[in-house]
Amino acid sequence: MPFSVAAAILLGLLGLVNLALLLGVIRRLNDHTAVLARLAGEQPRVQSALPPGQRPATFRATTMQGEQVAGQELALVAFLSQDCRRCQERLPAFVEAAKAMPEGRRQVLAVVVAGPEVTHPDNPANSHLTRLSEVAQVVVEQLDGPIASAFQVAGFPSFCRLGSDGIVVANGDAALTAA
Repeated sequence: MPFSVAAAILLGLLGLVNLALLLGVIRRLNDHTAVLARLAGEQPRVQSALPPGQRPATFRATTMQGEQVAGQELALVAFLSQDCRRCQERLPAFVEAAKAMPEGRRQVLAVVVAGPEVTHPDNPANSHLTRLSEVAQVVVEQLDGPIASAFQVAGFPSFCRLGSDGIVVANGDAALTAA
């Protein structure tokens, strides 16, 4: 009997030591993840949409305001994600580029890649959608939606400037400064 009690106490202590080590490993993993995220934010981004000289596939979409939009009418297109820090950083530059469009928001499309919950009135992301809708037509779609597929979007943010013939003339941050 005393042997059983000693074995139970030893197993209990071993379990506590194991738990303490596990908590230490989890803490180190969280620290490591934070460092990687910070470093990833400092690295240059690779463009993740159609390169200049290519034409996006034909698409039609309905904006949040119920308007129909097609590719041949556009001069500036942005692909943004609600949970993308870099998208939030580049948003003011996109808004300024959109304001500079000669025909206004009719030529500008902001595609927000998210689920349908983003349009819910209580969602804090609605402030960004409202800001975007002042300068652009806004479409909310999933990552594999028709517009993202037409522009071959693989990352965020992605920007494309289109010529009057519908061919991409600039992409990435260059699309925000091209005339």
